[in-house]
Amino acid sequence: MMADDCIEFFGGTAEAKRVVCSGIGDDNLDWTFGWTGKLQFLVAQQHDDAGGNGIEADNNELNNELTPTSHPTISNVTLVGSPGSENSKIGVLLRRGTQANLSNLVVTGFNERCFDIDDAATFAGATAGNLTISNSIFDCVTLTDDADGDAFVNSEFLIDEQGNIAGAAGLVDVTNVSAPDFRAAAGSLSATGGNVPADAFFEAAAFRGACGTEAVADWTTGWTSYAQD
Repeated sequence: MMADDCIEFFGGTAEAKRVVCSGIGDDNLDWTFGWTGKLQFLVAQQHDDAGGNGIEADNNELNNELTPTSHPTISNVTLVGSPGSENSKIGVLLRRGTQANLSNLVVTGFNERCFDIDDAATFAGATAGNLTISNSIFDCVTLTDDADGDAFVNSEFLIDEQGNIAGAAGLVDVTNVSAPDFRAAAGSLSATGGNVPADAFFEAAAFRGACGTEAVADWTTGWTSYAQD
């Protein structure tokens, strides 16, 4: 599927479950203008010839502190970059004052880096505890930006106390663009360690990323097609 962004939220409280994006021309998950919804189970797979950021998240471009503030709750996401492609940029880019509670992410294969936070209002939200990431795995050659925010990211986000890990995610066959398998491999880092938000919207999931280890855990089968244009 070649398109611009796969799924975009422009404010509001919209909720989504079980979303598959493959071969998108730009960012896979994009939000702005005060989105405060919920999302669980997202797979986003980039191809060599197209891509952008896995997540590109804003509050408001013209006024980063404008309310209502973007603050979604998101769990169980698998973001697959294409490490050999210059189109595959940042796995998770949080900027322009967005807040969020992110958990059980697996971010792998992005060419520039796995994770980045930009802009003073975004850092302020993180310091106040309104921007969190937990129980997630980051598997890229370059983990974070080397700019002045890098120390903050490493100390406040990607630390063991938050359940986050830098290492091989252990997904079955996520770079296969014609017949991918997005499950966590048995015994891998992604097979365990999940902890979903305490909210009735979210289904129980003991794994990290979008799919567990069992055959029935791959909810993408049976209704998806990866045919190339």
